[in-house]
Amino acid sequence: MASTLNRSINIRYNTGNNLIRRIIHHQGSIVNHYTLGGAKLGKMLFDRYDNLTYHEQYYGDLVIKYGQLTRILHAESIVNFSGKTSA
Repeated sequence: MASTLNRSINIRYNTGNNLIRRIIHHQGSIVNHYTLGGAKLGKMLFDRYDNLTYHEQYYGDLVIKYGQLTRILHAESIVNFSGKTSA
């Protein structure tokens, strides 16, 4: 499926693995990046003027926001950069 229109939201999918590549709304958009195997590499959020407002990247269990390590994902919990854990 190339795109889906629903309630003023346009959803575009990657060709091949059919994962959501971009979600477009009148307030802005979300862009996801994946490997060829389907692992999510990151996401970016843009406002209605196409300015980048949020950027997050995934390197295995590491979550990077704006170039800074923010979380480590683990099967039993999440370790936040501040050192706090959550289940």
